[in-house]
Amino acid sequence: MATFNTLTGTESNPHYKNIFGLLAKHEAGITQDGAEAITLDSSELETIRDEQHEIVKENLARDGSFQTATELKSHLLIKTKEGINNYLQDMKAAREMSQKTGIVNDGFYNAQSGIGTYIDTGMQTEAYTPLSLTPAEATAYYTSGGVPTRIIDKKAGCLLLQGLKFECDALSPDDLAKLEDYADKVGFTEAYRDGVTQALIFGGAAVYPVFKNDSPIMTQFNKRELLDALPEKDFIKYWVNADRWNVVFVPDYNIT
Repeated sequence: MATFNTLTGTESNPHYKNIFGLLAKHEAGITQDGAEAITLDSSELETIRDEQHEIVKENLARDGSFQTATELKSHLLIKTKEGINNYLQDMKAAREMSQKTGIVNDGFYNAQSGIGTYIDTGMQTEAYTPLSLTPAEATAYYTSGGVPTRIIDKKAGCLLLQGLKFECDALSPDDLAKLEDYADKVGFTEAYRDGVTQALIFGGAAVYPVFKNDSPIMTQFNKRELLDALPEKDFIKYWVNADRWNVVFVPDYNIT
């Protein structure tokens, strides 16, 4: 099994190397049956979060481009009275022209509806550069208690207005009802809503259970080994929520 010390030496990405190096400082070593749990303080968690944000920004820059919230705001605002007047004059001239002629010579246009003319709504679409928010900015927008908070809370809450529903052809309606009641009993419904909230704020989140008598070695089990190691029922101790900036996959891979 690879250790964070070995991963630090083999990883080429400087951000992942920093993450693995930080984790390696707390690595106690490997035993025959697994590894000891690692505990990080808040500053170390923030360092990992920031390194992951830099990785995402580099990927965005490589695949295209992005802009900050301040840049987006400046692009959306018409700053001067002159600019507004010029825009209105251009629109007036376009409407007058559209009543007399179309903008295509090899198709149909309708001056009354605007289809195929300068006032065709389908031609007014504008593309904007993707927006990139830092974890700190996203937190500030949500905790401000303003419009972003209301939108996110409503979207997350609406998912569970009618309760959580499971679908499975292999289970009877009574079994599904019992499963839904049990999910609510062990806190999954609340954890799911919190996970959706975190995902809407930060662009992604993870929700996972902590089992009774859980240990680091159990993270290495496949599905069958995990089921064999757990009691037949009532083995979920509690649920954990983590936003995308506080989740590290080792080895690194795209879970989507």
